Amino acid sequence: MSAAAKFRYGRISGDMASSWCATLLAEKRAEGAKRAAKLEESREAYRQRQSEHREDLENNPFDPRTEVSADAKHIASRIVTHLWILFVLLPVIIGVLLEVLGVIK
Repeated sequence: MSAAAKFRYGRISGDMASSWCATLLAEKRAEGAKRAAKLEESREAYRQRQSEHREDLENNPFDPRTEVSADAKHIASRIVTHLWILFVLLPVIIGVLLEVLGVIK
C-alpha cells in the first residue's frame, strides 16, 4: 500500500507525518522521473519517425495519397469542360437557334 493510501485511510499518526511526507515526496519524484523518461523516449521515437519519413520523401518525393499528378488534373479539367459544353452551352445554343428559326414562339 502506498504512503498516500495509508494517509487516506488514517493509518499514519502525527509523529509519522514527516517520514510519510518524505516517502510521498520520493514516490512523486520517482513517478516524475519515470514520466520524464517516458516522455523523452516518446520524443526520441517521434524524431526517429520524422527523420525516416523525411528520408523517404527525399528518395521518393511523390506521395500518391496527397498529391494529384499534372496528367490527372489535365484530364479532369477536360472532362469538366466537355460536360459543361454538353449540358449547359449546347442546350442554350439549341434554344437560341430554335427561337431564331421561329420554331419556339
